[in-house]
Amino acid sequence: MVLPKISKTLIFIIIGIFLSISFFFLGTPWGYLEYKIKFQEYLKDKYKKEFAIQKISYTFIHGGLYDAESNDINKPDISFYVGQNYRTKDIEDARDLLC
Repeated sequence: MVLPKISKTLIFIIIGIFLSISFFFLGTPWGYLEYKIKFQEYLKDKYKKEFAIQKISYTFIHGGLYDAESNDINKPDISFYVGQNYRTKDIEDARDLLC
């Protein structure tokens, strides 16, 4: 039994569809990097300290939002939320709730 040959065009179309669906549900690699930098700049401007950004995630339900866990470099045992507001898409954090 011989399997039919699949053309290169069909393979590229299948790969393109797979990547498009993946980016829609999981976010893009450059989106993760962009928001990691934005979150660090937001926290540095607001608190005048350096923060580490960890566990970035993407949610497609509310139109594609990024959020992450963050912690003060000097206090790595206390982490808090930083991410986009689902209504305004502005960056916000929950560090004030810890203090």
